[in-house]
Amino acid sequence: MIVLDQIQKSYRTPQGARHVVLKGLQLSLNAGEFMAVVGPSGSGKSTLLNVLGLMDQPDSGQYRFEDRDVLQLKEKERAAMRNRYLGFVFQQFHLLPQATALENIALPLLYGSAPFSLDAAREQLNRVGLADFADYFPSQLSGGQQQRIAIARAMVNRPKLILADEPTGNLDTENANAIFRLFQKAQEEGCCILMITHDAALAERADRQFYLHDGCLTVQTPMEVTPC
Repeated sequence: MIVLDQIQKSYRTPQGARHVVLKGLQLSLNAGEFMAVVGPSGSGKSTLLNVLGLMDQPDSGQYRFEDRDVLQLKEKERAAMRNRYLGFVFQQFHLLPQATALENIALPLLYGSAPFSLDAAREQLNRVGLADFADYFPSQLSGGQQQRIAIARAMVNRPKLILADEPTGNLDTENANAIFRLFQKAQEEGCCILMITHDAALAERADRQFYLHDGCLTVQTPMEVTPC
């Protein structure tokens, strides 16, 4: 479904030096696959998610989404693809504090091409087990409940790819397992999931595990990583 080929991404430091974050990275993702990426801070995990999420343009390389060269799209077209095909889940939840749980889930629907309806948001609220919390504000919800709302928001447009950045980082073990089960449910329905995590035990439960180190992606363990 998705192919990254020889992706290179660099940034300019405040001193003007060029810092290479991703070094000729290659990755393929299949529909209905659950992948986990682990790696130390600063290894390029967030940059990888930004590239996959069409929020960052790489310096070079190719990114094909269902055989479409997405790097050639204009920003408006990339935004439309993000809304239609991608779902995002973050460690900090990123819920609007002034919006209810139901309203937060419905946000992506406001930017879609279909007529706006709260029915899809209510369906997702029910699927994450929080049907009785539709009118609650984020401040009235626990961390685990907020993350379930965030996952419902990510799923409301039935995306083909979910990008999850440390989705269990602020949660206890019980809630982390509950979140993982929600991702598994999405996977069973054909959604591809790429999860960034520091939790090695959680990563091992994914279909495939990758280690990102110094801008290189490998299926080897950290001790076996060799330079690019």
